[in-house]
Amino acid sequence: MMSVRETRPGKGFLASRWSLIIGVVVLLTLTVAFARAYYQNYRTQEEIRRLRAEASYLEAKKLETLEALKYVQSPAYVEEKARTELNLVKPGERVAVIPGTVVAGAAGIGQSTEKVVESASVSNSRRWWDYFFGD
Repeated sequence: MMSVRETRPGKGFLASRWSLIIGVVVLLTLTVAFARAYYQNYRTQEEIRRLRAEASYLEAKKLETLEALKYVQSPAYVEEKARTELNLVKPGERVAVIPGTVVAGAAGIGQSTEKVVESASVSNSRRWWDYFFGD
């Protein structure tokens, strides 16, 4: 007599429950691996976009800094600073001092012009005395 197993065609390992379980496990493993690789690729692309944006920002800032450096090294800037901060004038120019006005410069910040003109005729030791002990 033949056994029941031998009479059913196609009832091998591929048709068993174990093959189905192994197939599902392999499919889940491949799906998880694909999802991880996709997420890693997404993060890398986002990092590349962020770095490109930062590079373009830094390039613009570099150009702006170079323009500022060019201006600071120009004779026009040096002349402007000499006039505004050091109260210097070009040879041949004349300065008009209006009594009672406030001088804004390194030599007399917030002083009236009367004090600036007055301090020009005072000795250096007297200036130091006035600086430490008042007028």
